[in-house]
Amino acid sequence: LGKYDGSTPEEQYFVDAVADNYIDWRAAWVAAKFSGDPEKLKAYEATALPEFVKLFERFLAAHNGPFFLGNTFTYVDVAVYQIVHDSGALR
Repeated sequence: LGKYDGSTPEEQYFVDAVADNYIDWRAAWVAAKFSGDPEKLKAYEATALPEFVKLFERFLAAHNGPFFLGNTFTYVDVAVYQIVHDSGALR
């Protein structure tokens, strides 16, 4: 991923940790969204969604910038934007 993965081992570890949590968020959303059970989706929106939003707010705050690594754009910024958009976290 080159320059979109952090420039130090510490940054790369952090980006990888954010990506791992993104995968968890996406899996939870997909399971709820495509379950065919409206109650599962409501439960996700009431419990899991707010918890994931809080977690990713903490990740963003860790480097004081608009991106997960401060002023450095990484692939995880795109991935997380996608799940924030798709999951309705911006509503």
